[in-house]
Amino acid sequence: MADQRSTTAKEVYSFCMKKPMRNYLLFFLAALLAILLAVSFRSMFVILLLLAINAVLSLIIRPFKTVLSGIEIVTFSTVLCSVAYGPKTGMLVGLVSIIVSLLCLGRFTNYAVLMVPVVMLLGYLAFYLSAFGIAAAGIIMTAAYNLVIFCIIIFLGGNTVKGFSYIGVNIVLNIFLFSVLAPIALKMMVSP
Repeated sequence: MADQRSTTAKEVYSFCMKKPMRNYLLFFLAALLAILLAVSFRSMFVILLLLAINAVLSLIIRPFKTVLSGIEIVTFSTVLCSVAYGPKTGMLVGLVSIIVSLLCLGRFTNYAVLMVPVVMLLGYLAFYLSAFGIAAAGIIMTAAYNLVIFCIIIFLGGNTVKGFSYIGVNIVLNIFLFSVLAPIALKMMVSP
């Protein structure tokens, strides 16, 4: 009898632990639907393409995530879509991108719960830096994003060596992406 209660308690605990994940997935689907309803067909294609590349990259990196830490295109996708399609779209793309990346990497932790609103804010604010050009806006947002990551690592008592490794790789990658690829991608996204 006690064994049966123990099994039932474990099942209830397991179910309760999965409920937040379902809430995130429902929120993710609602945000994706909002994005797709609010943009043109061409924009929809670009956003879905960026999300697919994000998911594939995250799945490829997953087995090597400790070695390849810092390689992601969430920041790139978020800032690019914000500058091209506006702050609300940038915010929603940031939300969907970070959730896709975290789920594909298997990193949905306490850290992730803090990162989701940070990336959404990044997507919203990037639009207002577009006057500086996509490269400058992207590099500024990358620096801000990594500063927040460092603060979160310190606040949560994370491994600062891994944090510095992540931040270093992430900054170098995003400087390359925003300096070389973003101007070309933005021109294709906004040209008639």
